[in-house]
Amino acid sequence: ADIVNKPEESAIVLLGHKNGFPIFDLDWNRDGRTLLSAGGDGSIRLWDTSAVGPFGRLANVVKKTHTLGTTSTTVKSSDGGEPNTSVPGMRTEPMVEVSGAALACYRGHSPSSPIWSVSFAPSGYYFASAGWDSTARIWTTDNPAPVRILAGHFSPSVNSIDWHPNANYVATAADDKTVRLWDVQTGRCVRLLNGVSAGLNLVKICPSGKYAAA
Repeated sequence: ADIVNKPEESAIVLLGHKNGFPIFDLDWNRDGRTLLSAGGDGSIRLWDTSAVGPFGRLANVVKKTHTLGTTSTTVKSSDGGEPNTSVPGMRTEPMVEVSGAALACYRGHSPSSPIWSVSFAPSGYYFASAGWDSTARIWTTDNPAPVRILAGHFSPSVNSIDWHPNANYVATAADDKTVRLWDVQTGRCVRLLNGVSAGLNLVKICPSGKYAAA
């Protein structure tokens, strides 16, 4: 995943998903800082996009300075843990922090099952996922295991998940041609929406919570 703030600023490359599998979905927390990614390696990862370094060390990255006609690139740590590093004459390029900003890895879907969709709850504490094991799952950011398993679709692939604005329900769309609405507290399906002739790849609940589109 690449985070780009402004054209003149460097990108942050978030490395952590394994074995070269693609990332199928991303979702931002409402704080604008933390980010979820869902991967083909069967994991969900939580990232802090304002931290860099293997252990999330906060840093200020200055791309270039000019001193007596020379250009230098400087990395300055804001925590005092590392000395400043300046390389006079280095050509200015986007700086990459390898394996940085990883906060947590969540595994709970069936092993080796890709995860197609991930979505933060409006509160930002809960999140939901859907994958290639016939299920969707509800998580909290401080628990590596799911707190609810939503089982009921008849196809292997549950392709999309979205939160109701009141955070009490999630909707899922699957290859079995249905959308299901789930009660987050009980894990039960409370409404089944069908009538389409093909599998459904995406579902979205409108901001009022009255309508769902798939």
